[in-house]
Amino acid sequence: ATFNYYKINNKYLKDLTFHVFNYLLKDCKEDIYVNRKYIIIDGKRVNYNLRLNLRSFVNRLFYYKDVNTNLGYLMMKFLDKDEIYVDVGANIGQTSFMGSCFTKEVIAFEPVPEMVSFFKNSMKVNPSKNVKLYEFALSNDNEIKKISVSDGKDGIHTLNPEFEKFIQNK
Repeated sequence: ATFNYYKINNKYLKDLTFHVFNYLLKDCKEDIYVNRKYIIIDGKRVNYNLRLNLRSFVNRLFYYKDVNTNLGYLMMKFLDKDEIYVDVGANIGQTSFMGSCFTKEVIAFEPVPEMVSFFKNSMKVNPSKNVKLYEFALSNDNEIKKISVSDGKDGIHTLNPEFEKFIQNK
């Protein structure tokens, strides 16, 4: 199924909607794709497309809540059309595509295959062609490392071996 994004302005209604849908979709086994076409930052509409799968908690966050509006505000104020924005740990691409609205180019790095898949889905429907995705992690060490991937599909992953919340290594 494909749905369009409709802005809910009431904060309480927005939070209730998120929690209700989060509860209903948390054990969903089928893909439910939706398109989010813009975000409101400082009262201004910033247009970019995200193709989201509501089976994922992170995707539900980006669809039902205006997460990253503070980052978007900083991008709007401080990034320049002549600059390159680098997104390390790009996840599903939300900040990459937002940054593409304010800079000449975005270079994104994301090593987790599931997140890369979400990112590529958004690349297919996004009008901005200035985003490049590299499917590996960055580190200050020049070696191959295991990445710890959270089991809750929440998009939180790390190269830090001491982070015990994560149980699955790839």
